[in-house]
Amino acid sequence: MIGYETIKALPGDNQWKFDPEIVGLIIEMGIYSFRSPVQLPDSRIGRVCNTDKNTPLRPEVLILIDRVDTKFRDSTALTIDLHEEIVHHPRGIVVCRKIKV
Repeated sequence: MIGYETIKALPGDNQWKFDPEIVGLIIEMGIYSFRSPVQLPDSRIGRVCNTDKNTPLRPEVLILIDRVDTKFRDSTALTIDLHEEIVHHPRGIVVCRKIKV
């Protein structure tokens, strides 16, 4: 299970009986820190440029490499808000996964 799926599952996971207040704090902190590199399910690579405390699992991402490996500088890169744009994946909806650079 990737980080997004884990955090998303915490509030409804009754098997473990997590303290709801602690779960809320973990979700509020989010898993996508500012400027962390991410890869979207459609292979685009970007960097987190903004997060919203109301939707911490759906950050804004600056796309640096598109689906056909075109590279962009920060000034020409497209920014997408994953709160508004859902990226589909054959296994279901997955937002993005952190990557190492």
